[in-house]
Amino acid sequence: MQAQYFPGVIDACTYGGAMHALPWYLDAGMLYYRKDLLDAAGIKPPSSWSELVAGAQKLTGTGKVADGFNWQAKQAEVLVCDLVEFIGSNGGSILAPDGKTVTIAEPNAVEAVQLMYDTFNKDKVTPKAVLSWDEVPSELPFLGGKVGVVKLPAFPGGKSAACLGGYQFGMNASSTKKSAAIDFLTWMSSPATQLKWATQLGLAPSRPSVYDQPALAAADPFMVSLRDVFTGGTPRPKTPKYSRISLAIQAGVSAALATGNVQSNLSSTKAQIEQIIA
Repeated sequence: MQAQYFPGVIDACTYGGAMHALPWYLDAGMLYYRKDLLDAAGIKPPSSWSELVAGAQKLTGTGKVADGFNWQAKQAEVLVCDLVEFIGSNGGSILAPDGKTVTIAEPNAVEAVQLMYDTFNKDKVTPKAVLSWDEVPSELPFLGGKVGVVKLPAFPGGKSAACLGGYQFGMNASSTKKSAAIDFLTWMSSPATQLKWATQLGLAPSRPSVYDQPALAAADPFMVSLRDVFTGGTPRPKTPKYSRISLAIQAGVSAALATGNVQSNLSSTKAQIEQIIA
């Protein structure tokens, strides 16, 4: 049954070797780009971060584009989401699969955060105001143009990583009607029901097979194109102490981006997370 869902969402629902929820629908990070601007400049949507930087520099060099690459670095949960994507695209992670080993200060994570810093400090494709941005400021340049979407870029040897959101179903352990609850959850997560929610409400299915349905292509061809994005879906750290760990990550990575002292701040963040987990 698990093989019928995107691997990332199964990973997100699994802790301690057991599944604790049943996937319903997905949300995930993706790269929005101004199709009109890239087409006019003869630039292809990037598949690597180096291609993204080069393309963004070409566009800003024309003087017609102020910002080449917008993202979110506000000290908030959105920064953790972006961090998962940058580090994940370099084959790294914040926590190891065991949920206890802290990997946020490993070389591939440091390289990823250095790239985040370099976008506004060295490469000059992102405004430094990104340090205070959540989703709204970063989306404004897209409101008046033609927009395309592709999966997020990756480092050499890495794979695109899209931070997962969405909703899952669970059942109260004290339920007196567990059999009926399981039947309901199974029905809600079934291919037919997911297709209905996708075509009528625009909720992205967590089952890859639903994206092959002609009815979905007819109702929402854009959603069908998101299958590649969801294939690289990556969950945030899985731990019962996530809320405290998230705050530590937000503070530590925010300091790294504000000062440029990436290695030292990530090492300090690692120590804080280890204290929380202990």
